[in-house]
Amino acid sequence: MEILDPNNIYKRLVNILGDAWKEEITYIAKAAASQDQSETAALALRIILKESNLQKHWNHILDNERAHYLANILINQPGIGDRLIVDFLSGTGTVSKALRSYNRTVIEAENFNYYGRITPNNAWDLSDCRTPDFKGAVAVIITSLHHEVNPVCRLIQLRKAGIEHAIVIENLRTSEFTSKFHAWFDWFFNRVLNEFDNECPGWYWTTSQWKCVLQSFNQNVEWHQTFNSVPGIPFSYDLFTIR
Repeated sequence: MEILDPNNIYKRLVNILGDAWKEEITYIAKAAASQDQSETAALALRIILKESNLQKHWNHILDNERAHYLANILINQPGIGDRLIVDFLSGTGTVSKALRSYNRTVIEAENFNYYGRITPNNAWDLSDCRTPDFKGAVAVIITSLHHEVNPVCRLIQLRKAGIEHAIVIENLRTSEFTSKFHAWFDWFFNRVLNEFDNECPGWYWTTSQWKCVLQSFNQNVEWHQTFNSVPGIPFSYDLFTIR
């Protein structure tokens, strides 16, 4: 069984959250090393995060600083210009909101009931069997495909909407960020820091594996860049384009 190094996790979390939360971070790092993903473990961590106000602080970073950091990356990608943006698998919609703050027109695409959200106006409800026509738009898919049971089916669904250009940001499996590392933090973000009732199937893939999956949308897949300093995130993100 792979062991997660609590000292490495501690350093990463202090780097993104600051010294003020050292006591809470120590507890989180020890919990990660144990890899306990039971509801009892989630409840114990959740109590610490809520009572210390770290939960509110961390989610504020994710909903605001992270969202604007990603939006700024996206709007500066070649070919995006002023085109309509479809935020595919938009989750809670924080990146969509950030993109709109840059005066971009954004359509959210999500199964909104899944997140307990009311479907926004002019959105694409993915639970609806009807397929809209978004020819000429560009899709952005932000760290959501690895949560899908069948990412290929989702990419085909997107292509059927007439979209030919997509920008994908994902978590990659590397020697530093292993499957166990990603699995624990997926559980932590979804079941502790928040309480989303979604299981992660564990698609923690390498660059070449992600390229193979993304080719189900279009054969022309390019890896572009690694981002090592995403606000609130203790691992890197990687950006691909598909045309």
